[in-house]
Amino acid sequence: MSLAKWLDKVDGGPERSALVKLARLKTYKGDRVLVPLPHRDKDEYKHDVDNEEINEGINAAPILDVPLKHIVTNQRSVDPEHVAAYILKPDAVEKGQKNPKTGTPVDHVIVVKYKNVLHLHDGNHRVTAALLRGEDTIEARVVDLDSDDEVEDG
Repeated sequence: MSLAKWLDKVDGGPERSALVKLARLKTYKGDRVLVPLPHRDKDEYKHDVDNEEINEGINAAPILDVPLKHIVTNQRSVDPEHVAAYILKPDAVEKGQKNPKTGTPVDHVIVVKYKNVLHLHDGNHRVTAALLRGEDTIEARVVDLDSDDEVEDG
C-alpha cells in the first residue's frame, strides 16, 4: 500500500501528521527510508557480548520508559509501510509475543545499554513510528550490560 493510501485511511489528527512526516523522510536504497536516530555500529556491543548472553538478558530485562533522544540504532533504514502500520496501530505487537527463532519477547522494543549508550537492538519500525507521532519516550525491555547509571546522548 502506498503512503498516499495510508493517508486516505485517516481524516486528520496526530496519525495524519505522523504519516506526512514519514513521507518526508529521506529515502534509502529504493523504497526504504532512513531511521531518524543517530547511527552506531552494532559491533560496539556485539564484539564483547554474544547473542546467547543478549537473549538471556532480554528474557530478564525490565520494561522501562526510555527517552527516545538517548537511543542510537545500528539499522540505517526501515520499510515505510511497516512504520505506517505502527503509526496507525502502535500496539500491533501482542503482549507476550515471542520471537519464533530465539524465544525472546518482542512485545516491547529491545534496548541494550552498553558503555553508557542505549543501542536499539530490535524495534526500529516501532521507534520510528513513535518519533513521528511526537512521543518523547517508549516502553522498552532494557538489557543493561553496564553497571553505570548514566546514559550518554548518541
